[in-house]
Amino acid sequence: MPGGTPVPFAEAIARRLNEHAIPTATCAALSSLVSAENVTAIVKATATVPHNRKAATSDEHLASFYAENPAFVAINAQNSAAWYAMPGHQNNEFQSIFADIQFQVLSGDISVEEGVAKMQQAMVELLADR
Repeated sequence: MPGGTPVPFAEAIARRLNEHAIPTATCAALSSLVSAENVTAIVKATATVPHNRKAATSDEHLASFYAENPAFVAINAQNSAAWYAMPGHQNNEFQSIFADIQFQVLSGDISVEEGVAKMQQAMVELLADR
């Protein structure tokens, strides 16, 4: 560096992250994403599952929206279940296959039934390779 001492990249990053303003700003930005107000806006725009219970249940946020749009209630009504990863590298391969098949179904290239059959076959093949 002309006129100065070179600083390794990782050290420069570490110095910046240790400055008080950066972690504080990062925390504020992340906190704003999970606020009831922002979760409400995100859910209305994307039909995703709200990760803020206040947003999901309070009248000033999504409760009235769900009352007016009952089809969206199904998003919240489904029970959560543990997701078990496939062993070893098969999990990464399955996730990639799953994403490809999901896109094919969503874009109308294949039916839901064809997608399920393809995913089942992919899983059988990946488990056979272990």
